[in-house]
Amino acid sequence: GDETVATYFARHGYRTGMVGKNHMARLVHLPLPKGNLDPRDPEVLAKLHDKAMGEIEAMHAVGFEFADSVYADNCDTTIPALNAHNQDWIQAAAMRFLDGEISEQEVELSTEPASVTEARSERKREQHRHHLQQQELLREQQEEEERLLQQEKHEEEELQRLQQRIRQQKLEG
Repeated sequence: GDETVATYFARHGYRTGMVGKNHMARLVHLPLPKGNLDPRDPEVLAKLHDKAMGEIEAMHAVGFEFADSVYADNCDTTIPALNAHNQDWIQAAAMRFLDGEISEQEVELSTEPASVTEARSERKREQHRHHLQQQELLREQQEEEERLLQQEKHEEEELQRLQQRIRQQKLEG
């Protein structure tokens, strides 16, 4: 088949991932349900889930190893609750990719009000910042332990040299 951006970068050793609006693959069009529908309705949610899974499968088919929070349609659906780009939903997927979560993705459709999503995203960003701070502290501790081990090794070598000189002086004297 044709080489894609994803297969090109994968061939050169990069991890590949796709989040957000799909401009990378043609997908057999799976229409969104029409009408002033509640996206939390199980029947509507099932159709939205199927469409999202189709998008993810299309991304895998063109070579992306990670795909999540992918959509093809502009936000002009007839479902008012979905008439907005949910940047927090997309950002959360991007963070999962950057954090190395390449396992099978469970589709998470966000239909909650933006204020709830923003609060949840801020909490996740804070948790991520805390995680990075903990990693930095751990790295600093490991560096300090390594420095102390090197210092201890140097002091032990110096002590051995000193003991050797004392033995040598006793033999000579």
